[in-house]
Amino acid sequence: MTVAVYEESNQNVLFSSSERVNLISESIIPDKKNVNVVPFSGLAVEFAKSLGAKFILRGLRAGFDFELEFEMALMWKK
Repeated sequence: MTVAVYEESNQNVLFSSSERVNLISESIIPDKKNVNVVPFSGLAVEFAKSLGAKFILRGLRAGFDFELEFEMALMWKK
């Protein structure tokens, strides 16, 4: 399994992408040998395709994110 952390460009975020990768790696999956935590940029679907992924599970920050994610999912099906 791959946990992909988006590399923000000019967003105002609390933790940088490298800090988030380290936080996830150290606190959530320290003993999981089959889990990789990696930063990525660009489109999530393109990154997933480059890995040969068959599924994408995306996190949501707020309720309005669901609508955006739903619209993206519909576009990806095309």
